[in-house]
Amino acid sequence: MTHACRIDLTGADCRAFESGALSRELNRRAAALTGTLLSARAGGAFLDMGSPFLLQSVGAVVLGGTLIFGGSATAAGTLFGSVLLVLIVTTMQIAGLPGGTQEIIQGLVIIAVLAFAGDARSRGSA
Repeated sequence: MTHACRIDLTGADCRAFESGALSRELNRRAAALTGTLLSARAGGAFLDMGSPFLLQSVGAVVLGGTLIFGGSATAAGTLFGSVLLVLIVTTMQIAGLPGGTQEIIQGLVIIAVLAFAGDARSRGSA
């Protein structure tokens, strides 16, 4: 009996565990590579070195069509959301807006998308 099937005895699905193992391993390796590259760029590792990227990471997923309170995500949607967010941020940087103002505008765009998506979802269910 394999380890995955022992998990099946607890109520989990064997196939879901086995197919998810590859994606988790790829995710771990991508995170390790990203951390290594970010440390090399910054000249060393320190606590909270990824904090400036948090808003953009969440924003890319939200702009890609994934609802915060549940929904299905697609890789293409997340890709297009990240491209849109990069275009917005680049435009603000070219305009010379301060960093705080850029974060406020990014937050407002994310809130607007969530409000519109939530409103569209409620209209669809009514």
